[in-house]
Amino acid sequence: MEICEQDVKHSLFDIGAFKELGPDGFPAVFFQNYWSSCKKDLIKLATDCFQKGNIPSDINQTIISLIPKVPNPTSMTQLKPINLYNTIYKIVSKILVQKIRPLLPNIVSPNQMAFIQGRQIQDNIIVAQEVLHKFRKVKGKLGFMAWKIDLAKAYDKLQWGFIKHVLEEVGISGKLNTLIMSCITSV
Repeated sequence: MEICEQDVKHSLFDIGAFKELGPDGFPAVFFQNYWSSCKKDLIKLATDCFQKGNIPSDINQTIISLIPKVPNPTSMTQLKPINLYNTIYKIVSKILVQKIRPLLPNIVSPNQMAFIQGRQIQDNIIVAQEVLHKFRKVKGKLGFMAWKIDLAKAYDKLQWGFIKHVLEEVGISGKLNTLIMSCITSV
C-alpha cells in the first residue's frame, strides 16, 4: 500500500496540536510547526512502517494513565484508562484508518450502526422500538421473546488470531494485515 506526503501531512495536522503526550514527549504542534524541517523523516518513517508491515517498538510505546471517574476512587471500575501514544504512532495509525476506511461499507454488515461513517448507533433504537411495537400488535398462540444482550467491552474479548483471520477473509492480508495487528496487539 503506497502512502504519500499528503497522507502523512493530513494525518499529522488532523491531530489536535496539544493532544495528550505519549512517551516521546513531543506534542503534535512540534511536528506541525516544523513540518518543513521534519517532513522527509516523518514520510520515510511512515513509508517504512507500511513497507515492512510493522511499527518500530520505540514508536509503538504507550503509557496508560488512570483518570478517576469519581472523587477518591476505591475500585478499578471507578477509573477510566487513557492510552497515551507517541505522535508518530498516531500519524501512522491515522494513515492506516484513512486507507482502510473506504473498504468498511463493503465489509461491515448493514445492521452494524456504530463506527461507520454515515451510520449512527441511535438508528438501532428506532429498530428496537419498531420490533417491540410489532410484538404488541401480533396476535396468536405463539408468543415472542426479545433478548437484550450486553456486549460490554466485547472488543476486549476477541482473540488476536480471530481478528487476523477476519482481516484475511475480507481481503486485508500481507504487510497491511501485519501492520494492523502490530498496532492493536501492542497497545
